[in-house]
Amino acid sequence: MKEHTISEKNKDQRLSKYLQRLLPGAGSGFIYKMLRKKNITLNDKKATGNEILAAGDIVRLWLSDETYEKFAHEEEISYPSLDPDIIVYEDDNIIVINKPAGMLSQKSSDSDISACELLCGYLVKCRGFTTEQFREYRPSAVNRLDRNTTGLLICAKNLKAASELSEMLKERTVKKEYITLVKGKVTGNRHIKGRLLKDESNNTVVIGGEKSEGSFIETAYTAVKFCDKLNSSVLLVELITGKTHQIRAHLASEGYPVIGDPKYGDQEVNRSFRKKYGVKSQLLHAYRITFPKNDGVLAYLSGRVITSEPPFEYIYKEQ
Repeated sequence: MKEHTISEKNKDQRLSKYLQRLLPGAGSGFIYKMLRKKNITLNDKKATGNEILAAGDIVRLWLSDETYEKFAHEEEISYPSLDPDIIVYEDDNIIVINKPAGMLSQKSSDSDISACELLCGYLVKCRGFTTEQFREYRPSAVNRLDRNTTGLLICAKNLKAASELSEMLKERTVKKEYITLVKGKVTGNRHIKGRLLKDESNNTVVIGGEKSEGSFIETAYTAVKFCDKLNSSVLLVELITGKTHQIRAHLASEGYPVIGDPKYGDQEVNRSFRKKYGVKSQLLHAYRITFPKNDGVLAYLSGRVITSEPPFEYIYKEQ
C-alpha cells in the first residue's frame, strides 16, 4: 500500500488528474477501475475521481509494489508538437489556440492524440518544459469544443491557472461567442431556453421545453447578415450554458440548423454546400472570448478580449 498526503501545492485539483500524474504509465481506464474497486481511496472512502482535493487529504493506493512501480515510472513526453501557427495568445499561464476541425479538445480513449497532447509536445519542444513540471501539472484544455467545431480553445500551463479558469467557466463569467452559418432567414436577436437530454447510444441530444427532462440550457443569438443567394444567415451566438452539442441542437430545434452539421443539419442543404464550397463539417466557430474581472493569478486578463475569424468567412463575406 502506498499513501500520499495532499500538499498545498497539489490542492484544488480533481483526484483523477492527481492520480494521472502520480501514475503516468497507467491509462485512465485502469485508474477508474481501481477507484470503483476501492483499490484507490480518498480519506479511506470510496471515490469517483471527481473530488476536488484539499491540503491534508490522504490518498491510499492498495496496489502491489510491482504494479505501482510499473505505472509510476517517469514518463517521457514524446508527443508531436502543436503547430505554433494556430496559437492566438500565449503567456506564462495560458495558451489560447485556434483549434482546427478534426482535432479533439481532449482525448476520449488512451490512444487518442488531442489538443492536450499536442500542447504538451509544444511546451517540451518550444518552451523547455521538463518531466518534473508535468508531474506537478499536466497542461491541458479547460474548455471543450466538438471535434469538428473550430475556434478558440483555452489551455492552462499550470495548476493555479487551471483552477482559476475552471472556476470562471463553472460560474459562467467567461463570455463565449460563436459565429455560425445556418439555414434560413433569421432577423433580430433571441434568448432561448430549454432542456437538453443526451442519447448516449448514438451520441446525440434532444431539445425539449423548459419543463421537460434533461439539463437546463440557455443560448442567445443575434442575426448578423442574411445571404439571399445562399438562403442562409450568419449568426453571432453566445453560449450561456455549455452542454454537449448545445448550439447545434438548440438552433436546429428553432428551425435554423447549422450548415454542414451531420447530426442535426439539413442533409440536402449540406450536400449542396459540400458540392459548391467543399464543406465537410459544421460551420460553427468559437469566435470570441471575453475574460471577467478577477483578482487572482490571472488578474492581468481582466476584461481581455481574444478573437479568431471563422475559416468559412469566404463563403458569406461577398454575399
